Amino acid sequence: MEERRAGIISIATRAVVTLVILFIGVALSVVIIKAKPAIPRRENAEPIEQVYVMEAQPVAVHRTWDGFGTAAARDEADVPSELTGVVVDIPSGLRAGSHVQAGQAIVILDESDVKEREAVSRQTIARLQAQISALAVSEKSAREQLDLAEDELKAVTADYDRALQSYKEGGASDSEVDGKRRQYKSTARVVTELRKQLDLIKPQRDQLKASIAEEEARLAMVLHDQKRCTIVSPLTGILQSVDVNVGEQVVPGKRIAHVERLERIEIPLRFPASARSSVHVGDTVTLTNVGAVAYCWTAEVERLAPDSDPSTRTFIAYGELTQAEGDDPLLVPGMFVRASLSPAVMAEHFVIPRRSIIDDSFWVIDKEGSAERRSAKVLYHVVDSFPQLQTPDHEWAVLDDSSDIVKGDRIILTNIHELIPGMKVRGTAASAEMVSPSDDGATKAGEGGVRSSTGAG
Repeated sequence: MEERRAGIISIATRAVVTLVILFIGVALSVVIIKAKPAIPRRENAEPIEQVYVMEAQPVAVHRTWDGFGTAAARDEADVPSELTGVVVDIPSGLRAGSHVQAGQAIVILDESDVKEREAVSRQTIARLQAQISALAVSEKSAREQLDLAEDELKAVTADYDRALQSYKEGGASDSEVDGKRRQYKSTARVVTELRKQLDLIKPQRDQLKASIAEEEARLAMVLHDQKRCTIVSPLTGILQSVDVNVGEQVVPGKRIAHVERLERIEIPLRFPASARSSVHVGDTVTLTNVGAVAYCWTAEVERLAPDSDPSTRTFIAYGELTQAEGDDPLLVPGMFVRASLSPAVMAEHFVIPRRSIIDDSFWVIDKEGSAERRSAKVLYHVVDSFPQLQTPDHEWAVLDDSSDIVKGDRIILTNIHELIPGMKVRGTAASAEMVSPSDDGATKAGEGGVRSSTGAG
């Protein structure tokens, strides 16, 4: 019993001591806290985003239009046959790639039938000329007979007049007067017939002369056909092809060769229809071939097509290139090229880096130092440098005049993915983005303590 009471007293004593110690600790803590001097509280400031900015201002922009086309020879000719004939020779073994001069024979046709036609025409002309000579003899004879007949008619007329006079005086009978009348009429008929023959000689001579002229024209055609048996090159150039061989028969209109001259090359270039107002005759065009090795040529716009293709929304500008045969490289017909044309007249527009545009909008710092989103209408993009903007970018968006931008706006170039409207921002001139101090002397854009956005509009 005594042991039990002693145990209870021991437990109670330990509990009381523990509570006293805890009370003393709490009391000391309260005293220490109350004795601590009060520290004034400061509200947290609104976070400020560090960005690079560029001051907006209009600049003169080179607009480059891109096009394409296939080169063609400005001077070329399909050489046809004008006759039906058999190829008997190809002089000097001309083949594709051979150089030819204007007037040089390319193909020779058999001319035996042409020579036969020539002989017939010459014989016909000789026969007609002989007939004209015969007419001259007939004319001379008829004229002599007419002179004699007219003299005889005068004599017969005088006899007839005397007989009439004698009949009136009673010295001649009716039969005598009738005989003189018959003799007069017979002689008059002979004179009339001879005059008719003389009158017909001139039309006959004219008819023969016309026949001779007709046959001479036919002979000229035959001689021309004889010349056409030798088919010649119409211009100085290079044979693109020879389409016949010895022994083959050709017909009129059949192409026997194709000749091209490489000194003048024409390229029908297709540009966007929207470029029509910017492309003019005389503009310079840079041509680049499409291939493993790139070559460049410079052409000049010679003329413009009057219409546009509604299906492709393009129009054709005809560029012309003059080159020498020994130039290397040569722009040859059939080569596909890309064209780049920069109009001589430059227009002023606002430009901003392409990386600053997202979803047709860009950010600026307003007068209160907050981020403000503006709308952008992009006309086109260019790759160029604008030192006056003091920005290291080379890829730019050219803005339409309807874009929400004015001169002097501070355009935000970096961290644009993290911006929200009204966020406080602190702008640093973009020129500091070009060279920033670091351990190795310089860093790329966005590495000098200010983060750069990797997005591009």
